[in-house]
Amino acid sequence: MKTKNLFIFALILTCSWGYCDERKQSKTQSQGVDMNHIVEHRNEKLFIGLELRTNNEECSLAMPVHKDRFFKENTLSKIPNKINGNILALYTDYEGDYTKPYSWILGCEVSSLDEVPEGLVGKVIPESKYAVFTTQGEFPKGLIAAWQAIWKSNLSRSYTSDFEIYRSDFDPEHNPEVKVYIAIEDALLQSVLQGRFDTFRSGSVCSPLPEADFKETSQNCVYAWGMDYVCGNGVMEKDADRIPTEEEINQAIQYFSAKGLPFMWWTSAKILETKGFQFGGILTGIALDISQGVLSKPTTSPDLKIKIVQTESELKTFTELAASAFAMNSKATEQWLALNDSVMKRGEQVHFMAYLNGIPVGTATLSVSPSSAGIWNLATVSEHRKHGIGSALVYAALMEAKNRQYDQVMTILMPKGLAWGLFTKSGFKAVCEFPFYIYGISAEELEK
Repeated sequence: MKTKNLFIFALILTCSWGYCDERKQSKTQSQGVDMNHIVEHRNEKLFIGLELRTNNEECSLAMPVHKDRFFKENTLSKIPNKINGNILALYTDYEGDYTKPYSWILGCEVSSLDEVPEGLVGKVIPESKYAVFTTQGEFPKGLIAAWQAIWKSNLSRSYTSDFEIYRSDFDPEHNPEVKVYIAIEDALLQSVLQGRFDTFRSGSVCSPLPEADFKETSQNCVYAWGMDYVCGNGVMEKDADRIPTEEEINQAIQYFSAKGLPFMWWTSAKILETKGFQFGGILTGIALDISQGVLSKPTTSPDLKIKIVQTESELKTFTELAASAFAMNSKATEQWLALNDSVMKRGEQVHFMAYLNGIPVGTATLSVSPSSAGIWNLATVSEHRKHGIGSALVYAALMEAKNRQYDQVMTILMPKGLAWGLFTKSGFKAVCEFPFYIYGISAEELEK
């Protein structure tokens, strides 16, 4: 968007948006433009509107025509399931940054996308963090200043969906305030996504097992640790909303079946149910920012000691204890021991073991790669749970990550279980969810 074209976006637009879960003050400095902005977290929203595909070279001519069409055709009256009578201007489907083609869509928030009138488009505005600029002073000068601040700032923009909100009582002369929402990268979310990828890739490329493999395409990655355990093999979609084709599904089934491996597919695509998959549940990605430090060490029994696994015998004890907690069969346990040994020797995992009066009672793993750190394999012997052992293991892993100069630490949890409480006490926040399907094993077996 060029400055001279900013008046084009001055529409009587607004929509009622969700409340932020966290908010902090920050500033953007930009060559003479100094504007405060806040950071808001907003949940996923549904939107219907009239779309224009454009770019900055064409927008000065295309957008006025599109705006006139929007009002002349009384587009608002055609949109069903409106949350309210307000309007927003959505910038989405970027082909790159703001200098590349994008869609400019005029419309409003709706409660459902089941009915999208012909000639309009429905969009899901994803859950995200936003830098929110509120214009000040005379319109459109305030809007121009806001966009100048955005373009020249060092914001880590995600280029997913940006939008301008104009309240229904917007008045260029008497009530000229406009809010501009710019989607920004969420460091905690990125740590979860990167940590998931790094961990499963590491297990595949470091595995000494004969069936191990790793393949990555523009759409997804297929990983196989080679273990007879469903969580060690699978397909991870890069776009969580993408629906795999029937051919892709058949190929994945054939690929893992030939290896004799059960596997999981990180997706919510129900088409998998027609191919013999079972819905496995929803995993939750959580993360913690440790850039400013780690919370105080939890109070535990003086007889509890946390040690880093160093020897082969310690690793064997670690693997057997964790495998028992995760209900692995003997074959999978043996395979996992070989995998753990290989990954640890390559320096991509740090294993911790908790000892109570010299007896092993708990495990945890810190996965480490150049781009992420994550906590995995957290387990406590059943008769010693609820005594702070898990919290002590998490603290040890966090301190190790901090000493290695990581800023965020992630993990992925089932929606129920004792781990939720101890991670919450450590300051972790839920940032995303991962629905998944399983093949080659029943959901009942997975829950054991």
